[in-house]
Amino acid sequence: MAVRRFLRWGGVALGAVALAVLLGLAVVYCASEYMLRQSSPNRAAVIDVPTDMASIAEGKRLSFVHGCFSCHGPSAEGNVLFDEPLIAKIVAPNLTYSIRHHSTADIVTAIRQGLRPDGGTMMVMPSQAFAPLSDLDLGRILGYLASLPPSEGLEGGISIGPVGRLGLLVGKYQTSLQLVERASPPPEATDAETTLGRYLARTSCAQCHAADLDGAAHPEGVAPSLRVVAAYSPDDFATLMRTGIGSGGRKLGVMTGWAAMNFSRFTDAEIRALYRYLHGIPEAGLR
Repeated sequence: MAVRRFLRWGGVALGAVALAVLLGLAVVYCASEYMLRQSSPNRAAVIDVPTDMASIAEGKRLSFVHGCFSCHGPSAEGNVLFDEPLIAKIVAPNLTYSIRHHSTADIVTAIRQGLRPDGGTMMVMPSQAFAPLSDLDLGRILGYLASLPPSEGLEGGISIGPVGRLGLLVGKYQTSLQLVERASPPPEATDAETTLGRYLARTSCAQCHAADLDGAAHPEGVAPSLRVVAAYSPDDFATLMRTGIGSGGRKLGVMTGWAAMNFSRFTDAEIRALYRYLHGIPEAGLR
């Protein structure tokens, strides 16, 4: 009798634990799904997309500077950015398809607000950096992408696993919309050249170093606060941006590859403006 009673109560306890786990998973799923379906009532405005050769050539340069091909593949054909079943599978879409099958307003909303055409929020899309892109620069980028021949590629998508959904709830991960809404701008510029530098920092460096340029953690490591630029000479900073090689000849992981592919396309004037702005940020300017 005692054994039977023990087994009966043990079964009740296990059933209660299983029910609690299922309820917990249901809560995590529903709450995280609500976050992923969050949208914004403010859609981005339609912008002009130029078709002249000079604008398209500049759009190509800007597409590299801002990392379009680092995420979407060397031919913009789409790319698997992350694939860990318990966390997430995130696929950057084929841009040669998207540019032809979505309206300009939908694409601008995706880039600047991190929202999909169906209304839900994206993950990984660095809209906190792209939100400040000027209409002129963004129009040129879209003009260049529209000039690319269509290619076979990947359909974009997000599949969030249980660990990833829990990470959303506890704040370990943030949606693209959250990053836009929570972005804090960096310190103001002091003149025309540093205004350009601030713009470049906000729309390129902020992808890794956060919108306020004070650094951020990523799966690949930690992108430091850009106060580190204070330790660079103008020549060393130019070398960093052209090659990704830091002071003392150090390779800098993601930055080394990113600079060689993307930042090496900055003009000399842009590198000077970026240096002056970042080098001049006061110690109290960032957190």
